[in-house]
Amino acid sequence: MRNDINAISEEELQYILSISPRLAKRIISLRPFNSLEQMDQIWGMDDETRLKIKENFYIQSGELVEKQTKEKIDNSSEQI
Repeated sequence: MRNDINAISEEELQYILSISPRLAKRIISLRPFNSLEQMDQIWGMDDETRLKIKENFYIQSGELVEKQTKEKIDNSSEQI
């Protein structure tokens, strides 16, 4: 089953991709992604991991990603 790269947890990334916590945090910190090609810009990621990402993940439509990002920002500003 494929997962949305913008919604998956850090722990799930580590498990599915067999990557370090540091790389998983780096991926999470660069969200939201609008295309899987953006993975090519992540420092410290080898070709095998990029291939695993393209095989195991997808990205929801850009409009939905933007909506989720806005909601995330709105929710975090309410907590301040």
